[in-house]
Amino acid sequence: MFILKKEATFTHPIKFYTPADGGIQKEETFDAIFKILPQSRINEIGAQAQKKQKELEQGIIDGTDISDLLIADEILVGWEGITDGNEPVVFTKSTKKQVLDIAGLANILVTQYLEVVAQQKTKN
Repeated sequence: MFILKKEATFTHPIKFYTPADGGIQKEETFDAIFKILPQSRINEIGAQAQKKQKELEQGIIDGTDISDLLIADEILVGWEGITDGNEPVVFTKSTKKQVLDIAGLANILVTQYLEVVAQQKTKN
């Protein structure tokens, strides 16, 4: 049975690395809760990304406004496994902004999201 949900989500494990003392990279993990975008929005994001790439290649610096940060902000709707060292960090607009401000994390979230969506397409 297929149930059509208004706000469908899925959870996916995320692994990334942050700089640590001694020149090492510390592995960080959490489970991201992603909003399932409609295919029309995914197509729109793809078209915006292609347009932005062409603008950049032509030296145009204004025009299409698309970034990993904007997309990550749209798709990330919750998490599990993020703490402040003692207590779980509650998902709010403010804490989401803090998490997305971690260098490189927005890119990882978008990449993982699109890989999962692409896998779904190939499985069908």
